[in-house]
Amino acid sequence: MASWSFIVPLALLALIAIIFFSQKSKEIFPYKAKNYLLTDAEFAFYEILLKSIDTDHAVAMKVRLADVIDCSEADWKRGFGPKISSKHVDFVLYERSSSRVLLCLELDDSSHAHPDRVARDAFFNKVLAAAAVPLLRVKVARTYDGGDLRKDITRMISQT
Repeated sequence: MASWSFIVPLALLALIAIIFFSQKSKEIFPYKAKNYLLTDAEFAFYEILLKSIDTDHAVAMKVRLADVIDCSEADWKRGFGPKISSKHVDFVLYERSSSRVLLCLELDDSSHAHPDRVARDAFFNKVLAAAAVPLLRVKVARTYDGGDLRKDITRMISQT
């Protein structure tokens, strides 16, 4: 006959082990939903942008730079890939029928005067130019002229 003096401590040990391992398997994620995808300024521009494009074009927002341009596997490993994978462009104008990228658009607010943003903007200018992807920079404004925006878009697309 088994002695209770061994069974009770073993049962308690098993219970402690179960509690310990069940707590270990629960991951804690510190994430929360954002209320909006775009800032107020970006959204105001986006609304005008949609009215300023041809019906056979569409706009994607907050697109990862590495989804617009790429580099070889060897160059990716040399460090060029990570430089584009962690950045995004504000808007990408693309062809509806094929998803061909036509133009990237960056909305420049006062934060673009900070030294780190100036360097980031210069990097964007260089890499998009190297990949022959046009980039239209638009200064944040209270209002936008859809006609002028349409002209700028048409001019930029026709140059490529």
